[in-house]
Amino acid sequence: YINENYFIYLLDTENDVTIDLRQISYDFSIETIGENNSRFKIIYTKEEIEVSQKSLGINTLEDNDSKNLRVFIDNKNELNVAFNFDENEVKKITLFSIQGKKVVVFNGDQKKNVSNISKGVYIVKVQLEDNKIFNKKIVISN
Repeated sequence: YINENYFIYLLDTENDVTIDLRQISYDFSIETIGENNSRFKIIYTKEEIEVSQKSLGINTLEDNDSKNLRVFIDNKNELNVAFNFDENEVKKITLFSIQGKKVVVFNGDQKKNVSNISKGVYIVKVQLEDNKIFNKKIVISN
């Protein structure tokens, strides 16, 4: 059991990347052979820290099923999520800045007005009732 009040970060010292493991997964490659006990550090803290994802591309954030997910903003400045297949109900939608900071969380049936969100690139994390998670990149230009 991990306390929900704590943040869990992974620091990849080789790629100079820090990510919030509660928000996204981290894919990496190993270029060397042998044992390296100093590459990764786990940070478990109540304090939120700055994350850096400079080496993460959007392909790292999306799984294959995310291609069937559409995320868009309608003319009422509301965030909409649509699937090209039958799925469970949306449980929660979380909007993250491209730097990995949580911007806003919406419950599944809550109106998702983003008119007060600054222009920019964001990651939309969609959690379904069966706890499947999908991620999509979106540009807000309101």
